[in-house]
Amino acid sequence: MHQYGRILKVYNSVVHVSVDGAEMLCKLRGKSMRGRDALLPGDVVRVVCGTDGEGVIEGAEPRTSLLARPRVANLTQIVITVAAASPDPHPLVVSRFLVLAEHSGIRSIVLCINKIDLIDGETAAQLCAPYEAAGYPVLPVSAAEGTG
Repeated sequence: MHQYGRILKVYNSVVHVSVDGAEMLCKLRGKSMRGRDALLPGDVVRVVCGTDGEGVIEGAEPRTSLLARPRVANLTQIVITVAAASPDPHPLVVSRFLVLAEHSGIRSIVLCINKIDLIDGETAAQLCAPYEAAGYPVLPVSAAEGTG
């Protein structure tokens, strides 16, 4: 009987899969899911459970998103975190991450700006404004102060 699970990690031919909240070690059936079509963390797979507690991966469901670095699939949300100061944020780097996330098919993108306590309110508003205007949720936070 097939069950569905999500890949947690892949080491050579051993795949760790979460099935019904429990982690199961699985092996790949055949060579079709190796090389260019290799399975990635996040992939949803069909697993046949063995009597020894291990499983065999029979196939994979189509991906809904794919990130190249790190190689992960089927992300539903990404939180891009940058510093407000120390080091100063680089808008081109932030834009690059946003474009990569959009291009990868990730539907929920959140920009988290940490170290907001190191800049004044006006500077914080200027930093957040262009991203909010583009429709991205922006979370100004301070890990040091535990705010946001």
